[in-house]
Amino acid sequence: MDAIKSDVRKLVNKELNAANKRFRPFASPHEGQNIVREELEEVEQALMPLELHVKKRMWNAVKANKTISREELQEIREMAVDLAVEAIQVAAMVKKFEHGQHRGWPGGKENRHGTEKKVTPGGCGNRNHNHEQENGGSSKASV
Repeated sequence: MDAIKSDVRKLVNKELNAANKRFRPFASPHEGQNIVREELEEVEQALMPLELHVKKRMWNAVKANKTISREELQEIREMAVDLAVEAIQVAAMVKKFEHGQHRGWPGGKENRHGTEKKVTPGGCGNRNHNHEQENGGSSKASV
């Protein structure tokens, strides 16, 4: 696990940078916590089919001394990768929360006088989350 931990941290920063390009900073701790929670729910959703495949289908094949197809193993592996991506998004949004907290929630203080710019909640950037994307992105938080 330690062999890839620094790589995962780099991926967290990459995900955070991508999210910051698409979405403004969190406006409040409530908004930030809700986005983190939403990302955590996506982790749980990604875990369910993986768990089913490993605990039921894979285990049943092993107990029956059957070969597991290459396609099924590839499907399980892709589910695990999807889970890892969702976990990275959680970590990125926690870091975005930390930045917002440290900076006094700048997303709620943006000056919008005389503009029609739609400000979106600060999501992860890989899912729509029913948020509208900003025109031109937002400022990039330092990592």
